[in-house]
Amino acid sequence: MNETVKPPTPGQPASKRPASNLASLVTGADREFLPAALEILETPPAPKKIAVMLTICGFFGVALAWSFIGRLDVHAVAWGKIEAGSKTKVIQPLDPGKVESIAVDNGSKVQAGDLLLTFDPSETLADTRAAQDGLSSSHAEIIRRRAAVQAASAVQSEIAAQTSTEIGKRPAPRIVARDEIA
Repeated sequence: MNETVKPPTPGQPASKRPASNLASLVTGADREFLPAALEILETPPAPKKIAVMLTICGFFGVALAWSFIGRLDVHAVAWGKIEAGSKTKVIQPLDPGKVESIAVDNGSKVQAGDLLLTFDPSETLADTRAAQDGLSSSHAEIIRRRAAVQAASAVQSEIAAQTSTEIGKRPAPRIVARDEIA
């Protein structure tokens, strides 16, 4: 601190002072009293801020390099319905049911008539039994109604026979009227 600073000559502007001479003379306590612009220029940057800035720049540099070098798979998530363009064949059973076993592997070649799937027959058997029970019930209903028709026709013929005998026993209305008049 024993160095002396020469003041600028009257014709020389203050901005033409040698900067290295000024930087070497200003210490930490003296920076507080410098004008704001010179204080910013003379104060060294904080090492933590420099480290954070370099880290962020490094991340951006790595991301930029990865965007040129790396390969990304494209995945899309969307709502909708998947439809095949062409050459499709619908494979479905005549009677739907649960698949019990699959006889072929993915990509294997099959011939016409080869076994592809085995279905669980329990649902089909239950449907068959229900249909047979319904058929038996219908046959029983037919027999019951035929018996009811036969019984009704027997009762009807009996009533017709009784009415004809009663009509035969009664005198004709003309005779009754003639007897009453006479």
